Amino acid sequence: MIKNDYVFLKQITNIIKNVKGENLIILDINNKIKSIYDYIIICNGNSRNHVKAISNSIENFLQKKHLNIEGKENAKWILIDYIYIIIHIFQPYERKFYNLENIWYDNAKIIAI
Repeated sequence: MIKNDYVFLKQITNIIKNVKGENLIILDINNKIKSIYDYIIICNGNSRNHVKAISNSIENFLQKKHLNIEGKENAKWILIDYIYIIIHIFQPYERKFYNLENIWYDNAKIIAI
């Protein structure tokens, strides 16, 4: 990971923490598998409104440039696609059900920020 990536990921994680996002994990898949993404951020909120609040805070920070967003209608799982980072914001049940951490576990390095 280069320093600029670390700083940028730190800013996003601080935003998630400021809105009380929970169980935050960052996976570095850069150079592990062939993917258009380098990093995967996964977190959860406790309700539909909480998940939307986390998403809105991230969108405001990224200034809605180069964003593709899915799932805001029902807010059980919002996916934010931003250039080389993909952010998953879940409600607890959906996070447990889809269990993305296990899917990526063998092909990712967990980043502690």
